[in-house]
Parts: sequence; structure tokens; C-alpha cells
Amino acid sequence: VVKISGPWQDAILYVLNRTSNPSYDVIFEQQFFDLNQHKDLPLKDFIDKLCVNFTKYQRHTDGQYQIVPTQKQKEFLKRIICAEECFHFSEVGSGKTKVILPLLCQTFLSNNAEAHAHFARGGKSKHVLVILVPEHLVHDAQAQ
Repeated sequence: VVKISGPWQDAILYVLNRTSNPSYDVIFEQQFFDLNQHKDLPLKDFIDKLCVNFTKYQRHTDGQYQIVPTQKQKEFLKRIICAEECFHFSEVGSGKTKVILPLLCQTFLSNNAEAHAHFARGGKSKHVLVILVPEHLVHDAQAQ
């Protein structure tokens, strides 16, 4: 039996939230957006914040980010989150796999209270998000 020790053990315990490490915090704060820092933010403001952070992780070409969520896409995301039933959409060219899908997943993975109240659809809290993607869009969805 080989036990994990030293810096590897420290790193594993850190990512499992079993220990704190200020040095790791500094590294991750520069690279990643903490989805759980906006629990009480209103949904509209939370979506705006997600979109700003989403843009930062896109390719930067000719001084511009390659993908920037539009106001229409933000409204569409809110409509999906707030829908009374499971949402089905098939509108072509709306940026679903490159914009909406990753933002929806980030919203679900967050602890934003208003978003999760909508995801519950009047029932119990949801812990599983199922997204069915048409076969011709699987590659784009996996890339995101």
C-alpha cells in the first residue's frame, strides 16, 4: 500500500474542501471564478456576472474576445432557468452549445438561491441536470 503524502496530499485535501491553503487560494483566485460567491445575488445580476466571467475564458483575437454573450442570449438563459416546465428548444444559430449550455451548467453548479428556486420548479431541490443534445451538436457541446 502506497500512501499519498506531502504536497500531493495537501493538494488533494484542498480540492476536496477538507483543508484550507492560502497559497492555493491565491493561485485559484487568479485563474478561476468562484461560482458560489453570489448566493444571494438576484438572478438577472448573477447571469450578468456569469457572462462577464465567461467572456474572460474565450479566445482573444484582434483585441476582442471571440465569444461575448448577447443581451438576447442572457434573456434566453433566464427564460430557460425560470421556465415552469423542462425547457425544449431547437432554434438554430442561437449560440446554444457555445454560450447557453456552458452558462446553464455553471448556473446549476452554483449556489445561487434564486436560480435553484426556479430549478426546483415548485418541488424539491434538484441535484441532477440532464441535457439532451442532438447528435450533430455533440462535438460542440463536449468542447464547451
